[in-house]
Amino acid sequence: MNDSQAYIRELPRKLTHIQSLWQKLLLVKWDSQVLALIRRLVHDILAAAKHHAQSDITRVAQDLDEQLAMFQNRQSPPVEGERGRVNGILQHLARTILALQAAEQYSPAMRDARAVAVNSRDIRSSANVARRLYVLEDDKQQAEMLLLRFSHQGYVVRCFSTVAELQQSLRQQLPDLLLMDVMLTEGPLAGIDATTKLRTEFGSEIPVVFMSARGDLAARLAAVRAGGVGYFLKPLDFDELFRRIDDLLERKATTYKVLVVEDEELLASTYSLVLQQAGLVTRVLTQPLQILKELHEFQPDLILMDLYLPECTGIELMQLIRQDPAHCTLPILIVSSETDPAKHNAALSQGADLFLLKPIQPEQLVAAVSSRVGRARALTHRIQFLSQQDPLTGLLNQRALLGYLDQHLAELQGGQLNAALLYMEVDQYRALRDRLGLSEADLLLADLAARVKERLYHASRLAHLSNGSFCALLLDMDPLRARDAATTLCDQIAAGVFSTEHDSVPMTLSIGVSPLTAHYSLAQDWLSAAALACDLARDAGGNRVEMHREAVDDLATRELHARCVELLNAALVNDGFYCLYQPIGSLRGKPTERYDVLLRAAAPDGREVPAGRIFQVAREEGLILAIDRWVLNHVVEAVQYKASHGSNTVFFLKLSAESLNDSTLAAWIEETLAKSGVNGRQLVFEFSEADVATSLLAAGTLFTHLRGLGCGIALEHFGASLNSCQLLNHVPVDYVKLDGSFVRDLVRKPANRDSVRSILRQAEASGAMVIAGFVEDAASLPVLWQCGVHFIQGNFLQAPDESLNFDFRGEFTA
Repeated sequence: MNDSQAYIRELPRKLTHIQSLWQKLLLVKWDSQVLALIRRLVHDILAAAKHHAQSDITRVAQDLDEQLAMFQNRQSPPVEGERGRVNGILQHLARTILALQAAEQYSPAMRDARAVAVNSRDIRSSANVARRLYVLEDDKQQAEMLLLRFSHQGYVVRCFSTVAELQQSLRQQLPDLLLMDVMLTEGPLAGIDATTKLRTEFGSEIPVVFMSARGDLAARLAAVRAGGVGYFLKPLDFDELFRRIDDLLERKATTYKVLVVEDEELLASTYSLVLQQAGLVTRVLTQPLQILKELHEFQPDLILMDLYLPECTGIELMQLIRQDPAHCTLPILIVSSETDPAKHNAALSQGADLFLLKPIQPEQLVAAVSSRVGRARALTHRIQFLSQQDPLTGLLNQRALLGYLDQHLAELQGGQLNAALLYMEVDQYRALRDRLGLSEADLLLADLAARVKERLYHASRLAHLSNGSFCALLLDMDPLRARDAATTLCDQIAAGVFSTEHDSVPMTLSIGVSPLTAHYSLAQDWLSAAALACDLARDAGGNRVEMHREAVDDLATRELHARCVELLNAALVNDGFYCLYQPIGSLRGKPTERYDVLLRAAAPDGREVPAGRIFQVAREEGLILAIDRWVLNHVVEAVQYKASHGSNTVFFLKLSAESLNDSTLAAWIEETLAKSGVNGRQLVFEFSEADVATSLLAAGTLFTHLRGLGCGIALEHFGASLNSCQLLNHVPVDYVKLDGSFVRDLVRKPANRDSVRSILRQAEASGAMVIAGFVEDAASLPVLWQCGVHFIQGNFLQAPDESLNFDFRGEFTA
């Protein structure tokens, strides 16, 4: 392999890596370092393209780098339009790579490039994955179209513009099928002439399908004589072409099964051996009345039987077989020494497909069986296809779509694969049909189906469900991208004009989007969810896209999460957080200024972001440690501010479980206090009782270090578990803050007072004082005082406020 080939082989892998990172940036976390990595990968492609003089790759890679450079200093993901431009450039780059592979006659990595190009994975049988097609087409634009369309279907494709190029590649590796253009620059039948010569050199095992702008009998007859097994007129009906090629390759790769029903064991063994040598799988049945059992177990593709059998005749056995609808089309060949034409006709009239006279030559037997079994399989597939196809649009019908979804629903839900259903309805279709008439409305639907199919080329399945209703299955589509694809389609259809024989009319779509979730046990449930979202779009006026309610909630959650991440990152960088303070009042002893510190952040519209939301997102994004340290720095400044006004204020500040387990925290706090000159006694660090209970070893080490600095330790939500007081035997603490459930019902529930007294006794025994939070009214004060509680906190004293001017000089008495 030369350097150029190695470069081409690496392109799909690099592009796949870029797209994977890009999707991670959009859907998981916006990170400038990941963006820088993407740009480095793009620079690698750009440098290699310049080195190998690949101007098309160079141009597209430069466009991509320029677009990405616009986002380098941003703290949030790009908006939808910007994302769309990047996705479009990535698609363009993928198509350029495919074209380069075709031009260089090298495509081992074509499947990878296809996966990048379409961003979707169809669930196809493993037999289709590695099928190799060689295409002879001297029209460059047509060749590129064929390359892309077959690559999208999972084939490995190589395109050639001359017979000499094709011949050279055939000498290196044979394909599974040849697709030949009839008319080349060498002559109007040059493709057919070339096929005849190639078959002389390479044999006739490779199926050949012809395509041409010529539909005359002379060209078709020449194609048949050259061994062509298919002939398609341009412009190509790709769906029919794909089906024909799939059928040919499946027939070529399939091993057919033949059941031999013959009571003469030697003769049966002879037939079996002859068919096995021809590549068929056989089973011999010498007891005809066991036929139903063998049909069920062996599932034959053809039956070869004698006319005269013990226990019953061959005709009777055929009638028995044909009674079962599952076997009514199963080919049956009769082999007999019977020469009476009347007996032949009787057998044929009762369901035999062919009557063969004994003795039969091996070649004749193989030819008869092979031709019948292959044609029967092709006919079965054709009937199956027609039963699944909507005759008006050529798309799948609803039954076929639901069958496919039911078959693969568990596989989709179990894999790491995003999927979404788009349910589409033509707005005001009934009024349109009534005005134009049924025939012209059908023409419009067929035109619309073609346009939807063209624009949703990446859809894994596309179906026409009923008058004016369509459905598309999109794979590898997260909710954001599925919504974007639906919105783009909606805009494109609305911008088009649809013509009938007598009029030109606009059409718009209402589209419902339902991403796949684990809640859908049946395909009908999934389809109904998409249809319900479509109803919402239609009821809102049409020409719009609506997400299914669960998807709306999920999407809103994602967008809210992304905005909150952006807000937190900006607040850390720009000192954008702020703190509220709530006083802690003493019920016993000399009043001292004590404040509980509550972190807050404001949205761009000025509204306060709930604290729970801040800490939830911070934990998910790995920002919680940085936020804890921001709070400590802020509180140190507040201590210094109060000291400058003559107050020795004590601040209670909450730290997370992550900080509790951070082995560097104690040293950092010590260094911060030393630099600021703040006395550690003015800081009390609060930790959740549950967090401490699950990290006893780390808590014991940290608490001992902090108390050595003079800092206080508090446990909040204390008493929420059955073993709360046991914690006091394992870790040193100075305060416990009662869980709110004790305080809220303290007046009405005597049992709560007993619990508070019990906690107080055990806390005092370990040297800790008790704080009752959530005190909302004066009625709780006498009870708390009688129970022996040391401090109170709550809106009764003061709601959380940015000021630090609460008057602690008053006494709180019962």
